[in-house]
Amino acid sequence: MITQFYIVEIKQSTAGEYEHIVHWAFDADPTKALQKAWSQYYTVLAAAAVSETKSHAAILFNTNGEPIAHEFFEHEVVTE
Repeated sequence: MITQFYIVEIKQSTAGEYEHIVHWAFDADPTKALQKAWSQYYTVLAAAAVSETKSHAAILFNTNGEPIAHEFFEHEVVTE
């Protein structure tokens, strides 16, 4: 049996438009599946921390839709 987790990445552009990207992590071993999910989650957050978007978020949840973690970064929009 495969254990799977989802990581949804949400970006808001400086123009206010949203982009959603769905990532997933899975493995036959539930512990490894969760480790892979945490790795993907933190990969998204690493990019979000230095993103040039207005906001950049990540949500980690299981296949039952139960949230495990979420975090977001807001960035000051610089207009020229």
